Amino acid sequence: MVSLALVVACAPHAQEQSREALLREIEALRREQAAMQERFDARLKALEAALAAKPVAASPIAVSLLAQTRFEAGTGLAAGFLTRRMEIKLGGKIGRDLDWVLMFDPAKSTRLATTRVGGVVTDVDVDQRSRMLQDAFVAFRPGGGWTIEVGQKKVPFSKEGLQPTDDLEQTERSMLNTILRFGDARELGLQVHKAMGDWTFTGAVLNGVGETMNARETDTGKIVGGRAVYRPSSVPGLHVGLAAMSGGLSDRRRERLGGELAYRRGPLTLTSELASGFDGDARSFSGYGSARWRVGSRWEVAGRFDRMNSELASLSDGNETQWTLGAIYHFDDKARVQASLVRRQFRSLPHRDAITVQVQAKF
Repeated sequence: MVSLALVVACAPHAQEQSREALLREIEALRREQAAMQERFDARLKALEAALAAKPVAASPIAVSLLAQTRFEAGTGLAAGFLTRRMEIKLGGKIGRDLDWVLMFDPAKSTRLATTRVGGVVTDVDVDQRSRMLQDAFVAFRPGGGWTIEVGQKKVPFSKEGLQPTDDLEQTERSMLNTILRFGDARELGLQVHKAMGDWTFTGAVLNGVGETMNARETDTGKIVGGRAVYRPSSVPGLHVGLAAMSGGLSDRRRERLGGELAYRRGPLTLTSELASGFDGDARSFSGYGSARWRVGSRWEVAGRFDRMNSELASLSDGNETQWTLGAIYHFDDKARVQASLVRRQFRSLPHRDAITVQVQAKF
């Protein structure tokens, strides 16, 4: 009985010693872990400092080429072949945060631009948009979703206008971008982009809206604009955008306001845009709706309804409707052949039909 009492009395004491030993071991491991973390942090900082001090080797220049050759025929149009585009694009990096881009199109033909007052030509100059220099800008990417671009590039207006040329669903863009040139126009200036979750914002200060491309602007009234795009992660494939630009002086004042909506699900893509604007006192409005359907791995078919109403004096008839049907056959991801059939209907002129067949290759 005595021995049993001794065992019972000693048991709590032994358990207490065992618990204290475990606590001491845990504390020792924590101190060792903290010391190791300090060594790792010091080593990491030293490596980062060495990397920052090390000069960055110049990256190789990336070169790409987009060639488009087409055949055109139609009402009032001489049938024949032409080189639509021959875009040569160069690009590379300057350090870790700076990129540069330079793009030419030698296929462009220099045109003249005329200024009329009361129907009388008062000035004739080179249309700067017809020059071969297209893009020439430097982009700074400091992180945090920011991109700052300085130089000449497309104005931030119109989803279709900003769409890559090698991925157009028809051989030409809509009248909003081909005749009115609200989008798909390049200009010198500053553009700042910021990505925030499902949103992308762009702000810009430009010399003009495309008319002063490749030339020094003498008008002190600059164009200020912006674009906001929402692509909700909760609805994959949905694209909603709004863009506006304003500025200039006196008869050169420019106003642009546009909205864009697109939805892509599986092989189907639906797109629509509406835009209005002022060029001096002349008001213009345009909009389109299009559908694009992928058929298997090789074929695509597309249709577009396009409407324009403009007071621009340079247009023989500013009231026009276009119906366009198109098809694309992809040889691979580098080459394709594309055809578009267009009916143009006017308020005061006979309608015109045209067909365009275009071969495209990328290198």
